Amino acid sequence: MTRIVFESIISYDAFGSLIHSTGTTPNNYLFAGEQFDPDLHLYYNRARYLNVSSGRFWSMDSFEGDPNTPLTLHKYLYAAGDSVDFVDPSGRLFLATTIYGNQVQEEIGIHFEANVPGGISNRSVKRILGISIPGGLLRPDLTDTLNHLVYEIKPVGSASLGAAQVAGYCFAFTMLDPQRNVWLPGELYLPPTIIPLNAHAIALVSPPIAGVIIYEVIDQIEVVGIVAAATAALAADLAGSFAVATLAEAY
Repeated sequence: MTRIVFESIISYDAFGSLIHSTGTTPNNYLFAGEQFDPDLHLYYNRARYLNVSSGRFWSMDSFEGDPNTPLTLHKYLYAAGDSVDFVDPSGRLFLATTIYGNQVQEEIGIHFEANVPGGISNRSVKRILGISIPGGLLRPDLTDTLNHLVYEIKPVGSASLGAAQVAGYCFAFTMLDPQRNVWLPGELYLPPTIIPLNAHAIALVSPPIAGVIIYEVIDQIEVVGIVAAATAALAADLAGSFAVATLAEAY
């Protein structure tokens, strides 16, 4: 991941450890746009601090986890161990997006192929162009082969990563296309704005901007759990404040 901040260029590894930087612009909002604490050498992600050198949070997650999704049972793991595709700006809320991410992409892919003539979902560049190239790992989420457009589907907070991937796909297609077509980021396709995922979760999907389709999962169970945890923390804080006030009155 590379982030350009005014006159500075900063590069990180997948979990946010600094690889290289140039420039002297002062800035503490670094990896994934989060605030870095230079005294603690940790990132402030609201509910918890993140240690990018280990890819772990500094304290436990208050969410109990889903037994059917083992990664959610890990109390310290950042973004389900996949910080290339996901972020966790709150220290709590990545879970729904992570759990349902593949389902959202599959649903949008099905809709794309059904509604876009020449639309292809999750197929490699070499298969689309019908050529043999080394590696062949480039695999756009959505490809409009008639209009020569490319789309990437990303969770909220990952738009910059999606834009970089779309640019890379467009470059590869344009350079390798035997018909010498110019491929561009897509904006013609309109995905469904709401995708039901199950009885308690939906995905909100935005139209593509520069080829990137952004979605956010709203899970009623997770929201209730977060509200309950926040309420418990507030109650504990109020109880502590009341105890201090009572003690002060006693003396």
